[in-house]
Amino acid sequence: ITHTHTHLLSCHHTIYLPVVFLEVEMSRLRAQTTLLGLVGVVLCFVSSGQSTPCPETAAFMYSDGHEQDFCVCSPGLECIGEGCSFGHAANSPSFQPIDVGFPITCTECMCVKESQNTELMNDLRKGSKIVTSTDKVTYREYPDPTFDGQCQLVPNNPFPAPRAIRNASWIHFPKCATSFTSVLYNTLCVSTSASPQIQTRFDTAYEEYTDRTCNFCYKECLKRTCLGFTRWAPHDGLERRSKSVPQYAKMCTAHLAGMVNTHIPVSRKQLQLNINQLGMFRNPLSRLKSAYNHARHAFGMQGRPEMVEATRNVSLKEWAAYPGISNCQSKMVLGTHCGSKRAVSASDVQYAKQVVTDHFPFVGLVESWTQSVCLFHRMFGTRIHTHELLNLRPSPVDKYAHAFRIASHKDLLELTVEDDPNDFELYEHARHKFVDLLDKYSLDVPPYIRHPQGVHGIHN
Repeated sequence: ITHTHTHLLSCHHTIYLPVVFLEVEMSRLRAQTTLLGLVGVVLCFVSSGQSTPCPETAAFMYSDGHEQDFCVCSPGLECIGEGCSFGHAANSPSFQPIDVGFPITCTECMCVKESQNTELMNDLRKGSKIVTSTDKVTYREYPDPTFDGQCQLVPNNPFPAPRAIRNASWIHFPKCATSFTSVLYNTLCVSTSASPQIQTRFDTAYEEYTDRTCNFCYKECLKRTCLGFTRWAPHDGLERRSKSVPQYAKMCTAHLAGMVNTHIPVSRKQLQLNINQLGMFRNPLSRLKSAYNHARHAFGMQGRPEMVEATRNVSLKEWAAYPGISNCQSKMVLGTHCGSKRAVSASDVQYAKQVVTDHFPFVGLVESWTQSVCLFHRMFGTRIHTHELLNLRPSPVDKYAHAFRIASHKDLLELTVEDDPNDFELYEHARHKFVDLLDKYSLDVPPYIRHPQGVHGIHN
């Protein structure tokens, strides 16, 4: 049994109450409603509103041709307002010269069907308000009920205007947040309330759809994977889990650099091109335990089969000392695979910390899942999907128990910082940046994240 905290908001302040729940490896709470063995009560959630700068009929994206953030109207809609503009050939496929949109600073602009009247336009603005951000951007803020219901804010605190994501690269550390690919897909591939429904590649709308979005938004899945995304995203471009679930056309909001569905490290070329690195970091000791229990996961290790055979029955602490096992997150930020046997020096760690500072506009923590998702959407101005708060890829603790020794919570507590000191230093750096971002964007910082007790991590 593990102790943790959940956040309970009164109308004007945050209350933290301890709760107790049974530990299930990698299937912990993503939203406060799915705690296992919960002891305690959930009171209420309130927020001061989500910073979604576009109406539900538009997608938020950066226009390279205009060099500013735009609300791009769903195909087939008109843009109404003095700030309306056509797209540009330099943009993503969803904001080309045949498309229309408006900069977020045009507070009276709107995307509508030609036949819609003023009353319907007012319905689209219902619940919105004009705000001025801490960086002096005035825009119209639209509500997001899911954000309002799940995200814990510092009430009445201003924050910077959202910025549309550009040239993103997802750095997927092994055993760290596979489910976050859902957040990425929903941000890069957006359906609006006016998006046409696409049933199959034989639909009459299919050809036009594929010409006006990025290929990773619509490619059909082969076996278990889709181009750029795993099916765990969940990818709903043309993959159908059920014939009764409609599939809608996707607008591509940014280019995707690199692959999402594998553990590719930061590359020197991407740093030179100033690609936006996005990453979810995890307490190194907790990550070690998860990798140990997952058939001795060590992506990119040369001689991994020999390592697996040699460590089937060793303890977690012994496995952590095996060459190539520690320093996983540090090595990936430095440009090598998680399981690489390269040595990591003190100067390497300082360089990795600088990379996180300079090239990771967003960092989240597995230990603070919900607030990480909330931070991502507040920073990049997109709406939350309910499934983003869930663990879409749970792995039973004893899945590999038939072939491997399995670590318990007691085994985890036997690990110390000295078992993975470089990764712990980098993780602490990422944690501090995460706290700073939550403060900057007026999101509540859980006390166990701002001031951790112990070194083994507490999961929300």
